[in-house]
Amino acid sequence: MAGAARTRLDALAARRVFRRPLERVQELERRLDEIQLRATRASGAAIRDARQQLRGYAGRLESLSPLKVLARGYSVTQRPRDLTVVRNASDLEIGEELLTRYAAGRTWSRVEAIEADDAPQASSRREEL
Repeated sequence: MAGAARTRLDALAARRVFRRPLERVQELERRLDEIQLRATRASGAAIRDARQQLRGYAGRLESLSPLKVLARGYSVTQRPRDLTVVRNASDLEIGEELLTRYAAGRTWSRVEAIEADDAPQASSRREEL
């Protein structure tokens, strides 16, 4: 039994890791450096890709900005009392005040006639025209 243990101990002692322990540490150090370098490169690429994607999203979002839409020639009409957006002419009443916003400035107006879905509802002033 002692002989078998001695043989086993000699076999372990003959292994390179026990004969040159510093060599194993240096090998592991090199592998760690390589892994760190690959991780740094991969994370740098991932960050660059994410920034590029973010720029694309920001550009799309900016093009949908209400101010950009107004700058393209559109306007937004609201009821001044609660600033709700008017989406349909049929939601309005004759004589109702409106606030219209443009890219540069705004105007206040009053509804004189309503034409919704080809069904005109004219005020007396409209009929005079």
